[in-house]
Amino acid sequence: MFHRLFCFGILQLLIVSNVQAQDSKPQITISKETTYITSPLRPDGRVDYVEALSQMQREGVTPENNSVVMFRRALGHRDLKPEIAEEYFRQLGMEVLPKEGDYLIDLDDFVKTIDPSELPESGGNAYEVRQAIYRQDTEARSRPWTRDEFPIIARWIDTNEIPLRFAVEGSARSRFFEPLLPKDRTFAMAVFPNAQCFREIATLLNTRATLRIGEGNTDAAWQDVMASHRFARLVAQGPTNISKLVAIAIESMTCLRDDQIASHGEVNAETFQLYLEELRSIGPIHGFGETAIAGDRIWCLAMICEFSQMDSDKLLKGLPWIFLDVDETDHEKLDGFFTEALDNGLIDWNELLKQANLWFDRYAVAMQLVTRIERNTEIERLDEEVRRIAKKAQKIIRGKEPNKSKMVSKTVENMLLTRLLSSHHNIEANDRCEMRTQLSHCVLALAAWKADHGSYPDQIDQLAPDLLKTVPIDIFTGQPLIYRRTDTGYLLYSVGINLKDDEGFTLLDTHETDDIAIRTPDEDQRIQAIVRKRRGQE
Repeated sequence: MFHRLFCFGILQLLIVSNVQAQDSKPQITISKETTYITSPLRPDGRVDYVEALSQMQREGVTPENNSVVMFRRALGHRDLKPEIAEEYFRQLGMEVLPKEGDYLIDLDDFVKTIDPSELPESGGNAYEVRQAIYRQDTEARSRPWTRDEFPIIARWIDTNEIPLRFAVEGSARSRFFEPLLPKDRTFAMAVFPNAQCFREIATLLNTRATLRIGEGNTDAAWQDVMASHRFARLVAQGPTNISKLVAIAIESMTCLRDDQIASHGEVNAETFQLYLEELRSIGPIHGFGETAIAGDRIWCLAMICEFSQMDSDKLLKGLPWIFLDVDETDHEKLDGFFTEALDNGLIDWNELLKQANLWFDRYAVAMQLVTRIERNTEIERLDEEVRRIAKKAQKIIRGKEPNKSKMVSKTVENMLLTRLLSSHHNIEANDRCEMRTQLSHCVLALAAWKADHGSYPDQIDQLAPDLLKTVPIDIFTGQPLIYRRTDTGYLLYSVGINLKDDEGFTLLDTHETDDIAIRTPDEDQRIQAIVRKRRGQE
């Protein structure tokens, strides 16, 4: 949650500030201990973190192995500002694409091209018509369907045939490099410029996959599903945890298609085995490890350097995330602390940079621990230490007046640092995603078993070693996954982060349950009936 709110704060920052270096602003020492990166430098003498990150990202990238080249052929100039387009395409090593072409068209724009007589009847209200189409789109993404059910959604997919072809081709490439080109060279404008565009491509691939499943074209559906799985792994190569979170969202969405192909796919056991081997061959998403720590270290240090160039008014207006977990009655005191510290030059920005580096060093060591339990235990210990520092800073703000320079400086530094560090690794999201991908392996193996034997196995261990070398364990407990066969299907699940057996109920069912579950249609209907009954009783 902190990370998402931090991103919101950055957006606000961009709206209210236009950072320019001034002689009156504090000087940042360029060194390994402070800025971590010592080159390249901007004309004003500060580290150019944007270019440094770009250099890291484009190492070994060519126009032939860069997936973004093909994704851009699918997207055209979508979300590219005119003033950076030429340089953007130059860095990709490709010609500047025409502004108009056979590019991906979103559902809103597509609906505008349809004759009103062909749209769903909703009393002539344009808003209700759009909502009806959106509901169709949502349902089409959730289950196998046919053209007769949702003809407008089917036509929309057909219209995007060319851009989807480019997207599938791009997903087969090995690298993901997107130029970082903020207009004013501030880091905040470069972190993830086109997240929504790339996620939109993956969503459309998944929608076409559900159509193909519904039409009985399982092989074609699987090609879209694999393209989306590869897409997630490519996006995960992005420079910060925002990239990883988008990748995890794509992977989680795509794993649902694995389930649908396993339940509805009209193929034999050998084909299911081929699907399984293809999915296993691309490996897991490499998310929140040392690479992410490096990217987020740069992000954090860059933001501190940019903050150092602002006055208190711009900083406070641009960073509403500073007020997280602070009572409304304490906002005025917090304002006072920040205003005094910033306007009187009390913050030691170099010391703040040094402390940030020490924290990232500690997180990097934790990420390298061998076992998941050791790693997560150490990360949680560090997180708890960050939370204690934040609470101590808030206690000082709540209980004292800002009248001691040293106390003011340290308190403000701690508030800034703990907000920048909070949940920067999102290790739980990574664990859930990895578990879900491993469950997809089991799903395809179970489908192959049923296709060969006519029913599902009594015990999941029967899948090894012929279909699975080993049956995955629950990565949260180190114990076997829970598997229950039914008359017509099965229930397979991990107990999830809360380490509690919620009987296969997931976060989508209730707020209190968080099992990571695979449910065949019969089991899903049973659990959904229980959920509806419970909600009716509330």
